[in-house]
Amino acid sequence: AWDLTTSFETTEFKEGFGTIANSTYKFTTFGFGYNMGANSMFNLAYQVTDHTNVLGGNPNGGFIAAQFTVKF
Repeated sequence: AWDLTTSFETTEFKEGFGTIANSTYKFTTFGFGYNMGANSMFNLAYQVTDHTNVLGGNPNGGFIAAQFTVKF
């Protein structure tokens, strides 16, 4: 069986976080998984990040993650 997922997360620091003032972190994730059997699954995901006001810059990017799960 195939599984398709998408998610969005946002985190805001209103009073700042240490030396980083009023930062916002946003994560958007797209992924799919394949159920390989009763106890195993393979997942592949791509996550896009959007950070604002982090040390005066605007570092954005994304990454790919793979996960193999076995339950016993």
